[in-house]
Amino acid sequence: MTQRSYLTGSRLSDMLSPSLLTSMDHWKMLCRFPPTTTASHLIESLSKKNGSSKEPFAITMAGKPIYLLTNPKDIAETYRHEDTLSMDMVVKDLYSRTGISMDKVNRLFIANPESPHNKGLPRPLHYIDISMEYFRWELSPGESLDRFVNEAAIPAILKAFDFDRTPAHSAVLHNDSDDSLVVSLEHLCIEALISGVVDIYYGPALWKINPDFVHSFMMWERVNWKYIFQLPGFLSKDMLEAKRDLVDTFVTYFEMDRTERDCGNLFVNSVEDTLREAGMGNEEIGRIFFLHSWAILGNMYKTAFWIIAHLVYNPSLLEAIRIEVTPAITKGEVDHQYLSKDCILLDSLYADVLRATMSSPMVRDITETTTIGGKKLRKGNRIMVSYRQLHLNTDVWGPTPELVQPDRFLRDKSLKTNNSYRPWGGGSTLCPGRFFAKKTIFTFISVLLVRYSAIHIKEETVGDNKGGRKPAFPRADFSKPIPGIVSPMMGDDISLILRESD
Repeated sequence: MTQRSYLTGSRLSDMLSPSLLTSMDHWKMLCRFPPTTTASHLIESLSKKNGSSKEPFAITMAGKPIYLLTNPKDIAETYRHEDTLSMDMVVKDLYSRTGISMDKVNRLFIANPESPHNKGLPRPLHYIDISMEYFRWELSPGESLDRFVNEAAIPAILKAFDFDRTPAHSAVLHNDSDDSLVVSLEHLCIEALISGVVDIYYGPALWKINPDFVHSFMMWERVNWKYIFQLPGFLSKDMLEAKRDLVDTFVTYFEMDRTERDCGNLFVNSVEDTLREAGMGNEEIGRIFFLHSWAILGNMYKTAFWIIAHLVYNPSLLEAIRIEVTPAITKGEVDHQYLSKDCILLDSLYADVLRATMSSPMVRDITETTTIGGKKLRKGNRIMVSYRQLHLNTDVWGPTPELVQPDRFLRDKSLKTNNSYRPWGGGSTLCPGRFFAKKTIFTFISVLLVRYSAIHIKEETVGDNKGGRKPAFPRADFSKPIPGIVSPMMGDDISLILRESD
């Protein structure tokens, strides 16, 4: 395969202002990186070559000048320069690659002061920012979020555990005995946190359009790195097929009259109204919601998978957290406020799993020459930050930062505000769904732990022996770029034996 990404020391002087020149200028070699090199691997490799210095440095990658930031203080500073460090071009590119014309993409970034959606706001927002505001309004702490969790999320989670009433439940592998069953952890997470969340946002109409939506989405999850890297069509047939299935599903959904959809989700309806005001038709709206749904669905199920994996491989930790969450679960009722505020060990484990599994980079375009860390970053270039590199900073996380320590954030509560901890991003782009994600994931984990008094890993058969062995802990697949939480390696599922509580 042709290598498409290059780093050339000879071109650094073309893109750096004099005050930014570092030891990297003395490179005389050409370093090549294969197309599947992730931002994390790239920055880690180049940082080592840059020595102990954490100063910004620059590369040319695929013909595009990019500054790499590795100092936590410099990265924190980027959020104070949002007027000159923009993500608009990155987002525009993402939308245009779904098949929306650039003319219509550009319309989404026009702020219309006369729009009813801008009424009461201190300054007019463009249509993409308005869409994100609707997401924040629905999912920020308060009455709206509480109602959404109580009336939508919790019932969806409970439904995922309704094994008896769900024929051919996707997670059930087989009944181990009269009082226990064997389930796939990965598919249980998918059932609750993909199928369940699809129900919440789009209702039964979407399943009528595409009963195999989850299959299409999981195929997309495995191959969307080809979309990110813009691989040519002959290398991306599986990705293009999954993308086409998902886009067609959403286009058909928005072709339906709203009364036929039987779903009154505030976010979906409000964003649809906003997009129609911007001149988007069903085709464009479907493609935009394809991207929105990727963001909504792509991380919670993986986060839950990793947390539960750490629990079942550490029985004493599982039991401690079961005791902690039990008061929140009573006869089908879930006290999500208790889970969020009083389950401090679960919260610490959650925080460290996010730290260890977050793999996405941050990219911004420099719209005006900007000084970061005392260095001038020139207009027209880009910056890149790897959150994973922050989360592996040994100065903060110790000599083995890749290992999850369940009580890490209990021992040092200041870590959540450390500049080297950014699982949700930062600044105005701080993830608006973080409160909903935590409540939903905590609900899912708590229902599992309280409903089932015995949760064991099904052992693998070894030869002809009647006994077995516990399979190895699932491996994280950092070989591909993932916009968020890393996936387990293909096939690294966990089969769980569940025995219901009395």
